[in-house]
Amino acid sequence: MAEEALLRNFQLVYGLQRSPMAAAVLHLGAHPDDEDAGMLSLLSRGCGARAVYWSATRGEGAQNYVGPELNERLGIVRTWESLAARQYDGAEVLYGPFIDFGFTKTGELALAKWGRDAVVREVVRAIRLVQPVVVVSRWAGSAHDGHGHHQAIGLVAAEAFAAAADETRYADLGLPAWTALKLYHSMSGDWQPGQDVTLGRIVPEYENRGLLRLDTGELDPISGLTFQAVAWRGYNRHRSQAMGFVPELTDYHYYYDLDHTRIGVPEARERDLFDGLDPSLDGIPTWPGLPAAHVKAQLTDATAAAEDAFASYHPSEPARSIPGVMSALAAVRDAIEMVKAASEPGAAALLRLLRHKERHFEGLAAQCLGVELEAHVSQRLVNPGSRVTASVRLWNKQRADLDDVALDVATTSSYIADATDARWDDDSRSYDSQHEVIVSPDAPFSCPYWLRERHDSYRYVWPAQERGDRPLDAPEVTGVATFTLAGQRVEMRTEALKRECFGGGYRELPIAVLPPIALAPESTAEFFPLTGEPHDQRVRVGLRCNRDGGASGRLELQVPQDWSVIPQQIEVDFAARGDVQTVAFHVGVPATVRPGRHLLEYRIRTDGLEYGATLQPVRYPAPGLARPADEITAVREVHITEPAAVEVHVVDVEFVRRLRYGYIAGAAEDVLSTLRDFDLDIQELDDDTLEFGELAEFDAIVVGPNAYVLRDSLRAQNRRLLKYARAGGTVIVQYQGYGFEGQDFAPLPFSYRQPHDRVTFEDAPVTVLRPDDALLHIPNEIGHADWEGWVKDRGMYFFGEFDEGYVAVVASNDPGEEPQPGGLLVADVGHGNWVYCAYSLWKQLPAGVPGGFRLFANLLALPHSRILTRAELLRGSILFDFMDDDHRYDIARLMSDRRLADGEILCRQGDTGDEMYVIVDGFVEVLKATPDTPQGTVIAVAGAGEAIGELSVLASQPRSATMRARGNVRLLSIRGRDFRKLLHADSEMADRVIQTLVEKLAATGLQP
Repeated sequence: MAEEALLRNFQLVYGLQRSPMAAAVLHLGAHPDDEDAGMLSLLSRGCGARAVYWSATRGEGAQNYVGPELNERLGIVRTWESLAARQYDGAEVLYGPFIDFGFTKTGELALAKWGRDAVVREVVRAIRLVQPVVVVSRWAGSAHDGHGHHQAIGLVAAEAFAAAADETRYADLGLPAWTALKLYHSMSGDWQPGQDVTLGRIVPEYENRGLLRLDTGELDPISGLTFQAVAWRGYNRHRSQAMGFVPELTDYHYYYDLDHTRIGVPEARERDLFDGLDPSLDGIPTWPGLPAAHVKAQLTDATAAAEDAFASYHPSEPARSIPGVMSALAAVRDAIEMVKAASEPGAAALLRLLRHKERHFEGLAAQCLGVELEAHVSQRLVNPGSRVTASVRLWNKQRADLDDVALDVATTSSYIADATDARWDDDSRSYDSQHEVIVSPDAPFSCPYWLRERHDSYRYVWPAQERGDRPLDAPEVTGVATFTLAGQRVEMRTEALKRECFGGGYRELPIAVLPPIALAPESTAEFFPLTGEPHDQRVRVGLRCNRDGGASGRLELQVPQDWSVIPQQIEVDFAARGDVQTVAFHVGVPATVRPGRHLLEYRIRTDGLEYGATLQPVRYPAPGLARPADEITAVREVHITEPAAVEVHVVDVEFVRRLRYGYIAGAAEDVLSTLRDFDLDIQELDDDTLEFGELAEFDAIVVGPNAYVLRDSLRAQNRRLLKYARAGGTVIVQYQGYGFEGQDFAPLPFSYRQPHDRVTFEDAPVTVLRPDDALLHIPNEIGHADWEGWVKDRGMYFFGEFDEGYVAVVASNDPGEEPQPGGLLVADVGHGNWVYCAYSLWKQLPAGVPGGFRLFANLLALPHSRILTRAELLRGSILFDFMDDDHRYDIARLMSDRRLADGEILCRQGDTGDEMYVIVDGFVEVLKATPDTPQGTVIAVAGAGEAIGELSVLASQPRSATMRARGNVRLLSIRGRDFRKLLHADSEMADRVIQTLVEKLAATGLQP
């Protein structure tokens, strides 16, 4: 906060420094943290230029290192972080409508999803809005840029640079063509937080090429810091992306390559971005495409007056700069009047440029006078039809000589405000006015403008007739002050806010229109299997009152045709704001329901209006507060308004329900919640269970995405997990980041490539490598249709190189690449299996993708497949042949595999035995030792299908013979305690087993 206050104090000085300048620089990037922050700081704080950063996306596809917000919610957080960063480097920020849909490998692939022409169009819009003389692309459009989103911006920069100057292209934007003079691209390249890279150093190669080098390590005499040190303070505000840089006072260098120029190729190495052009107001007539020659005198006068204002400034008496500021304002306005009467091409563009400078001088006049405008509303959270009071106050602590002071309130079309006269209060030295503001009865509920309309996975839909590039919504209610000074009318504007304090700080938040009763479905998605039977689904919804004095309404749930709902409607009544209720409906799903997505929609009627809206608050905490932001302590807050609906996904999938599963959660995902109604025995494993629990109780254990990177306990207990697999368990590991590599977490060696193999196209082809593998057949037949309809991607962090002990089941690839086999690997580990699945099932299940469910079900069924194979082997054994399939399955489930090499001893005579064995392949010799033959004599040889050691499972006792492998042998073993538990539960089976053993012993005389 101290740094922000310091920058606020310097704001006037920087503004005066900028006043003689007309040049703007537009910096293009793909994500909110792509910017060359030091360059922006140098331009704004050092050169006095207007610097604007344009981000194609809001970065919603990234990870969040400091909070739970993801996707659209993360995009809001990153917008706030960008605005905070700009407070330091002095730049502005604008946005494109494109969605950060996740990693892609090339710019062409990213442009294919965003739409190449759409990206060019939006960059053209940004150029015409900002009217820069210089455009700097953060990216060059080459592989050096890394992320495909980065490359995409570099690929279109030159086309947009040219198109912005062509009045025949994108005329429907409603903005006059603009001719920028230079286009550069940055040479900084791509890097990741924590990556071992060297930034800001002199690069001999770039020096030899004569590239433009900017040293942002120079001292800013106003702040007393280097421009880069100031920039790093701002860049560190990208906290959700784990940005962290020490703001040292060392030299720091950026390099830029000149791609296009309209002022001729420089003869010598350039010293700055403005080399070869005049960036001042007086230089506008030299810029091509603008009819400014006939206002040359006015612009010269404005430049001289602005320079005089800066030179006259003194911190103890800012009003010394007023004569220069007002003279500059008058000269600019004279130029505006002359341009308004002009009809030459380019006049509209020049007029927009001068209007921007006019607003700049108006702001400087108020700052130099020490007058400040405030506007506050009596209530922050309102409903359609609400009435609030807006207070507007113009502070004039220095008693500046202002004439014709007027205060007013400006509102959007959703509000009505009355007009009152401004009153002077001599005691407070301020003008003030009170206004009644009425919220329209049909006012839309507050929601960030880019989220109001439904959108696809790649682009937001901007509201018609609104500027969609701004960081946040335009103010709903604005305080306006006008006054006359030195013969010039000055206008000031500020958003009307609700100011309030809380324990630990205070906040100022804008007005927000909320529904009188907001709805919150317990779940926005339900999943259940297709069974061909009627299904009863209970759905619950929470309701919250958002109106002072309470509210009442009638709630209904609209269901698809042929479905039923009980009750038909529910009456709700609330006594006060903040009251909550939870109600439930029972939905009857018919037996004839088809697989796919079905929509349930909540509707509530109150005050003659019918709507169904959920509110998802996104909040930002006050600095220094240890606890997360809530509705009391948030210093930033917006509400995402969405339809109150439940998507019911009926999935044609079969699960094996006879097994028990453990799940080790990792990164935020919703796999377990999607399986809630599938009648599966799944337990989430906490840290204590990982360390002390009996893992053998589970038939399979699933490790969540990135769990090894995020959970210390899993890394510490991985040996237990591998031991569990070797003992016969199944471990299924979903994708893991680079921290998984080189730590012996996997049972066999592997490595990731750099960058890691991934398949970014959700519809990328899938090649089956092992068509007979049980993973593709049990219990679901996985076919071509199961790879259709995927969302986001196929997968990431595929193994690049891996031991031959891993068996690749399928492969996939993005266009132009070879099939990558490292995404679904199965390895035999001891008696069990270890599986690595980098395919993004954790994204597909919450999206209701049938193939995702079916593949996940088959992964869970791997123990079942192994059990079925064992049960079939038991069919040929005399001891188990009489049993039905269910009994053999129960016994096979308790068995584990064992392999012996030739001559290896299975058990010795005299050892206490508790295991029985069934020979699958090979032969086992039975040796009887006597005092005369202590090495033992072979008295029998057992072969495939035979059971040996049967008496040991009935009662633990010393072995009566030694058993030794003849050749390579594969066995199935079962512990006596497990076998006896089954016999105790089924007396008829116990009798048959005992009878069979007696018959065998009578026939052979063997009692090992």
